[in-house]
Formats: sequence, structure tokens, C-alpha cells
Amino acid sequence: MIEDFKEFLNDIKDFLKASGAPLPYVDNPRNFLLTGFTLKAYEEIAGRAHPLNDGQEIDAGDYHFQVLWTPGHSPGHVCLYEPNLKALISGDHVLPTITPHVSQPTRFMADANPLEDYLKSLERIERLDAKVVLPAHEKTFTNLRERVKQLKNHHEQRLREILALLKNGGSTLYSLASKVHWNVSYRTWDHFPPFQKYLALGETLSHLTFLERKGLVKRIVFNQEVLYEINKDSSFPRAF
Repeated sequence: MIEDFKEFLNDIKDFLKASGAPLPYVDNPRNFLLTGFTLKAYEEIAGRAHPLNDGQEIDAGDYHFQVLWTPGHSPGHVCLYEPNLKALISGDHVLPTITPHVSQPTRFMADANPLEDYLKSLERIERLDAKVVLPAHEKTFTNLRERVKQLKNHHEQRLREILALLKNGGSTLYSLASKVHWNVSYRTWDHFPPFQKYLALGETLSHLTFLERKGLVKRIVFNQEVLYEINKDSSFPRAF
């Protein structure tokens, strides 16, 4: 993003075009970028960054943290575990009531499988002996293993929902995302704010990629748009 911010924006536009999004939406960056989203913001963040490695141990005052690499919400996401207090700083990996955003929106993640990464990261966190969890959003909570199970069930249901929608025939990403049941307060897809639509597209794509890697869905490029279809040679698994 920092090396070529203009190319980064063009990548987003290409993603939206391939998804079948309407051109007025694609051609206005304010529709899919947060207010104040500028190159300067990323330069400031990157300038202060101190990369951590999986398994690294860091001290902060009286606290001794273990670094756990948990890709999914983002490729470089980490959680911090304090074994003496049995406390987990979960960031955006596990939240108490809302579902963390697992997306695949731009070209630099074209070969990634973020949902699979996320589910594997959940399994790793689930094994921790954590008495308290401090998330990036909402309040602290204590039922880590129960919450992990809920998140796994959510994604399994979303995968099955997408397969059921594709039973009716091939679909663009934009059309498919508009039919998914989102747990939001907006009455219809047309009432979604533009940025929320962008997030929904990225989440839907991460689930489609997961299904494609499992051999359940296939992509077809047609007139610069990507269509998704069920792979009729595959049977639906009982569990993912």
C-alpha cells in the first residue's frame, strides 16, 4: 500500500469490477474507503510498527506475554497470552458477541485462503487455558472455548448458506453477497452503506475461496466478471 497507493486503489476497483458491482459504485473511491483513508495514515502506522514473530516472548511492566500468530482477520494478526494471569489479548481474532471480519478484498491476497487460516487459528486459541479474554471491541469475557465453538458454527452455517444460494445457478460475487443473510440493522441490501457493502463482498469472497479450495465451487471468468457455480461433481460434506 505504501509503495504504490494508487495501484492499491486500482486493485480495489478491479476487485469490484470483477465482482459485478455497479459502475457508479466502482468509480467512486469514497464508496468503499473509510473517511480519511489516505496514504499518510498508512505511512504513520508503518513508521511505528515493530514486527513480532510467532512464539516470541515480550515483557511489558509486570506482564510476560507469549506472541501467537493468528492469521485470518488479517494476514499478520497476533494475539498475546499471559500465562501467569491466564489472560488472552485476542485483538480482532475472537470477539464476545460480533463476528470478526474475515475478508479477501484485494490482489495481494489473491492466493490466500483467509477463512481457512482463521479457522485454524481458532483451533490454536481454543487450546489455551485462558480465564479472561480482552478483545479489541466490546467488553472482556471469560467463555473463550464456548465462543470459539460459536464462531466455528457461524462460519459453517455461512458456508452452507452460500452453497444453498448457488444451487439456483451461477452468480457474481456482488449478487451473491446481496442475498446472504447479514446480521445487521439495515432493512435491505440497498440500504447498506457503501463501505458495509465492500466489507460484505470481502467476507463472501473468503467463504467462496474456502469452498473452491475444497472442490465444492468453481470460478468462471466471463466478460471480465467472475461467476461462481457449484461444482456438480462434488457432494456436500456433513461438516467443514
